[in-house]
Amino acid sequence: MHKSLLRKKNSNKDSAFHMAAKNGSYDVAMALMECALGMECAVVKFVKKMLRRKNLNKLEAPEFLHANNVEETPLYIAAEMGYENLVAMILKRCSSPPYSGSYGRTALHGAIISNSEVKETDENGWSPLHYATFLGFHERVLQLLDVDKSPAYVADKDRNTCLHVAAYRGFICVADVLIVQCPGCWEIANSRGENILHVAVKNQQASFVSYILREHTSISNILITEKDVDGNTPLHLMANSNCLVPELSTMVDKNALNSESSTPWGIVNDGDSSEIGLVKGEQLGVGAHLSLPKAIRIFRDKSNIKKKVTSSGEDKIEKMRRASDSVMIVATLVATVTFAAGFTIPGGYYQSIDKYPGMAVLSKKSAFQAFMISDTLALLSSVIAIFVNFWGILDGREHTLKRSILMAIFYTASAIAWMMVAFSTGTYVILSPSRTLAIAACFLGILAAFCKTQAFFIFQMLRVGFDRSLGLSENLKKLINSTFLNDED
Repeated sequence: MHKSLLRKKNSNKDSAFHMAAKNGSYDVAMALMECALGMECAVVKFVKKMLRRKNLNKLEAPEFLHANNVEETPLYIAAEMGYENLVAMILKRCSSPPYSGSYGRTALHGAIISNSEVKETDENGWSPLHYATFLGFHERVLQLLDVDKSPAYVADKDRNTCLHVAAYRGFICVADVLIVQCPGCWEIANSRGENILHVAVKNQQASFVSYILREHTSISNILITEKDVDGNTPLHLMANSNCLVPELSTMVDKNALNSESSTPWGIVNDGDSSEIGLVKGEQLGVGAHLSLPKAIRIFRDKSNIKKKVTSSGEDKIEKMRRASDSVMIVATLVATVTFAAGFTIPGGYYQSIDKYPGMAVLSKKSAFQAFMISDTLALLSSVIAIFVNFWGILDGREHTLKRSILMAIFYTASAIAWMMVAFSTGTYVILSPSRTLAIAACFLGILAAFCKTQAFFIFQMLRVGFDRSLGLSENLKKLINSTFLNDED
């Protein structure tokens, strides 16, 4: 074959190798490749061997492997068509073959969207479309659906479809594509009988729920009335979570009963008594009623919720005031001790008959100077803690009182640490004639002070524990993620 024929292209700029790749003609492609290898002259081979040390059995991207007028190379075409033997042959015979495809794709994209692999699932029952959906790869989802839409209806081991995955992750664009291009995929429920609205509400995806209700009203009117295995509608789940979707409460039957004979309104009354619960109750309560057993057993009217909120708030403030009193006592004791230590100094004072009457005898010693500085810092820290406490108590608001207590704890801990340093340096001054004893006492005191200086960590632990004890850590619930779509709550 003449070498010029290998370079010839048709009107679409397809070479003979392009056509072989499109038709999966392995033998033809192999013959063309062998011909190209055989036509390289000995001089060219020698130069390549000396300058680049390339394998003589490989070509360096011959011209007929480059892209055609739609930017598709033979390698990309073979990968997209699923001709594995052709792909292997090109990679084996060419050291760096071009791999670009149309729309900015590569041969790897072509392999992914090959129809031979798009339906394959792993041991968890996930197809490539499941993974593309989970990662939010909108363009990849479109490419996979262009090849085959059937994976959109495939459920994994827990009967979760790709649309369930999109709802779990809150990917609105991906879900929109699936709903539009795959009619009926939204009808599939998972092993717990949950549709996409159940899943979205359970995973705090409020914007996702709002979008489905607003843009897909024809299907949302059906989804909002469906119940899971426990008889809960999406509104029941919203009433028992921090996912607040006002549109949902205005569209659904607020008197629907679950398997425990609870309405969404009854769940709110049974559950959260915080301000969030009150807001949810006001929204759900428009035209809603408790189921009769719960109405008799629990509440007579909505005013009871407000009473519970007020009572709960008063309990929190009372607990904080008791904590504030405890911190105030400790800070006051430290301030008293350090104030007294500032005048009952180690070594005493010069007498009136001495050269410097009334002055500290050991004032020129470094250890004494360190004692005075650390004692002063301890006094200042404890005084700041006292004033911060006063500020919180006088303000009276819950969030201000909480912040002032935490700041007071921090400054009180710092004051105790500086007090230990003052004790160590003062002890060192008076025991300096006995060097070993002085060093031992000073070391132990400094070690204790060092432990106290871990105030940041103490502060963090106290803050979290304090919040929990006062019921102020509702947002921590969002940090506790259950296993994907396997909630047993």
